Amino acid sequence: MNHLPETYLKLKESGRLNYHLTEINQRAHELMEIITEQLKENSQEYQQAEEQADFLKMVRLTETYGKIAEETILKEIIYSE
Repeated sequence: MNHLPETYLKLKESGRLNYHLTEINQRAHELMEIITEQLKENSQEYQQAEEQADFLKMVRLTETYGKIAEETILKEIIYSE
């Protein structure tokens, strides 16, 4: 974590900070969609809800999977950068 202030200053001084933050944001959003979809595809519970047209359960599960994806992204990408 000691390298973060140095990296921040370098990016800011070079005028690339906004570009860098935009890239991370786009990557995080793309991964959020991918991880959420993978969790839905691998979930028997979601598949059953889909077959039964239980839309409320599908929404709840999608929100849960989105939170799981967000935690994963924060841990592996945002805080590790």
